[in-house]
Amino acid sequence: MKRRALMPLTLFWLVSLSLAIAAAPANRTITPEIVASMKLVTEVALSPDGQWIAYVVRSPRQEGEKPGGYHYQLWLVDTEGKDPHPLTAREYNARSIHWFKDSKRIAFLSRRGKKTQRIYTIRIDGGEAQPLTSEKHSIANYAFSPDEQLIAFTRRDAPTPEEEENKRKGRDWRVVGQDFKYLRLYIHDLGTRETRLLTDENLHVTGFDWSPDGREVIFTASQTPLTDHTYMYQKIYRISAAGGRAEVVVPTEGKLSHVAYSPNGRRIAWLGAVDIHDPSAQNVFIARRDGQGKRNLTTDYQGSVIWFHWLDDETIAMIGIEKTATRAYRLDVSTGRRELLLSSRPVFSALSFDADHRAAAFAGSTPVHPSEVFYLAGRDEPRRLTNNNPILDELELADQFTIEYQADDGTTITGLVMKPVGYQEGRRYPLIVSVHGGPEAAVLDGWNTYYIRWGQLLAAHGYVVFWPNYRGSTGRGVAYSKKDQKDLGGAEFRDVLAGIAYLADELGLVDKSRVGMGGGSYGGYFSALAATRYSEHFKAAIDFAGITNWVSFLGTSDIPMENTLVHWGFERPYDHLEEMWNASPMKYIKQSKTALLIAHGAEDERVPIGQAWEIYTALRILDQTPYEFVIYPREGHGLAEREHQIDFMKRVLRWFDTYVKGASR
Repeated sequence: MKRRALMPLTLFWLVSLSLAIAAAPANRTITPEIVASMKLVTEVALSPDGQWIAYVVRSPRQEGEKPGGYHYQLWLVDTEGKDPHPLTAREYNARSIHWFKDSKRIAFLSRRGKKTQRIYTIRIDGGEAQPLTSEKHSIANYAFSPDEQLIAFTRRDAPTPEEEENKRKGRDWRVVGQDFKYLRLYIHDLGTRETRLLTDENLHVTGFDWSPDGREVIFTASQTPLTDHTYMYQKIYRISAAGGRAEVVVPTEGKLSHVAYSPNGRRIAWLGAVDIHDPSAQNVFIARRDGQGKRNLTTDYQGSVIWFHWLDDETIAMIGIEKTATRAYRLDVSTGRRELLLSSRPVFSALSFDADHRAAAFAGSTPVHPSEVFYLAGRDEPRRLTNNNPILDELELADQFTIEYQADDGTTITGLVMKPVGYQEGRRYPLIVSVHGGPEAAVLDGWNTYYIRWGQLLAAHGYVVFWPNYRGSTGRGVAYSKKDQKDLGGAEFRDVLAGIAYLADELGLVDKSRVGMGGGSYGGYFSALAATRYSEHFKAAIDFAGITNWVSFLGTSDIPMENTLVHWGFERPYDHLEEMWNASPMKYIKQSKTALLIAHGAEDERVPIGQAWEIYTALRILDQTPYEFVIYPREGHGLAEREHQIDFMKRVLRWFDTYVKGASR
C-alpha cells in the first residue's frame, strides 16, 4: 500500500475534530435492545511500519446464546480504512495485542480448547492462530523482551494437589486472610521453550515493563492480592531477568498505575498519586533508573492524566481528562513544559504509534457512536476508519453539550447535557440526572448510552439528561478530586441541586417539578440519597449497586481502606462512625417520598447486596412510597449478561415514565 509522507509527531500538531451528524429518518429512535447489542472497540494497535491497525471489538452475546459476558474479537484494517476483517472467531476471545517488529505477525491472548488463556500468534496475510505458549494455567498479562526472544508474563498460583484433593472430598473451607493465590511473574524463553518463575516471593504483580537492554524487569505489586492492597498499597519493584530478589525502586504513596522505562533505560516514569489520600493515580512521575531524583512532572496540571508513552529520552506523550474532554500533550521531562498534541471531539484514552512516531491510531467515541478506530498522521485531522454499529446511522439521535455553573459555595462545576430528540425551543422537559460512580471518575463528551448510563434512551423518551461532574470527580486536578472528602453526600450533592437550578432557571430547559435521578455504585449512593435525604427534589430514583449505609458497607466491602483513605479522607475509619451514619441514606429513610427502584447483582463484592436489602426492607416496612427490588443472578458489580441489561433498561424507562413524566407538586 502506498504511504504518504508524514510530518514527525514530535513536532507540534493541534487537531480539533467536529463530526457532522447526518440527517436520519424521523421517528426511529434507539431501544434497549439496540443499546444491549452495541459493539465497541476496546483496544487499538498500529503496526510498526504504520500500514495496518489491529483492534479488538467487544460484542455482546446474541439472543438465544448461552448466558455470559462479552465476546472480544481481533480485527485488522489498513490505515486507509479499507477491508476491515476479523482475524479470529468471536467465541475464542482475544486481547492484549502485540505487533512483531516485522509488522507481519501479531501476538495476543486467547482462550481456546479447555479455556486456558495462552499467548497465540497469527500472520496478518492469513492462516490459523498458533499457540506460542503451552501453559496449563491461564496467563493474565505478557510483554516481549526488546529482542523478542523472551516473554515476561503473569500467572495466578494454581491449586496444589492437596487443595484439589481436599476439594474433591468437600474439605474446601477457606480461612480468610490466608493461603492467597498470587499473580507471579514468569519468563518464557522462545528458544529453549522453557519457563521459569521470576518472583518467588509473595508479591502480587499487576503491571510490568522490560528494560531496553533486556536485563531487568520493572513492575508494580502489592503484598497480597486483596483488592484494597492492589488499590492502595502497591510499590514499584525491579528484578534481574536472570533471577534474584525483587527490590523496591523508589518510594511511593497511594495509588499507582503503569510504570515504564525511557528508551535509553536511564529513567523510569509512572502514573501515581501525590499522597495516600489522592483518589486517583493522576500525575506523571519520573526518576532515574536507580530511583533517585524523583519528580512530579504535572504538579500544576488542572486535569487528570490517564495514560503516557515515552516518545524519546526527553519527551513523554500523555493523555489527560480536562473537564468533559480528553487532550494529548507532549511533555518535556526536563522542564515539565506541556505542548498540546491532540484536542478532538472523539474522547480517547490511549494512542498507539508506529515505530517512528509519525502516525497514531486510537479508539474514540462521540455523542453519536461508541468507540471506533481512528487514524491520525502528521497535521491531518483524525479519520474514523470503522463503523461497527451501522444501525446508528438510521436512528434519530440527540447531541450533547458541556455546561459550567456555580455551586452554592462559588465552586465552578462542569457537566454534560443532552436535549430530547425533537426538542422544541421554549418548552420545559422532565429531567433525569445521571450520576457517575467512583466518585473518582468523570463523564466525558463521548458516547454515553449504556445499560447504566441511559443518554440516548432517555432523550428518545422525551427527557433532558444531565451528567454532573460534581466535586470529587477527576478531570480538574488533585485538589478538586479531594474536594468532597469528609463531607460525602453534602456539598457534592448540592453541586447537583445547583445544576438542576441552572438548567431550570438560567437555561429554561427543565421542569423542576419533574426530576428523577439514577446511577450505579457511587451513582447509586447519590440516587439513594435523592430518595431519602433530598427526597423533596426528586419524583423517582434508581439505585443500582449503591451504598445505603456507610457503616455496614465499611465492614462488608472489599475496599474498606480505599474507601476510607481516598473517599472519606480519613485515616482511622472507626473513629468516624457518626460522620458515616450522618451521610448514609438509611438515616433519612423515614422522610422518603420518592419512588425508588433498587437493582443489584447477586455476586457483588464491591458493594455487597446487603446494602440493597437494607433500604428495601425499610421501604417495605414503612410502606410510604413506591418501591421495587430486582436481583440479577450471577452478576457482580455491574451487569455483563445481555438479557439482564435489556431487562434493567426497560425497567428504568418504565420507572421514570411512570413516576417522573406528568408528575406535579
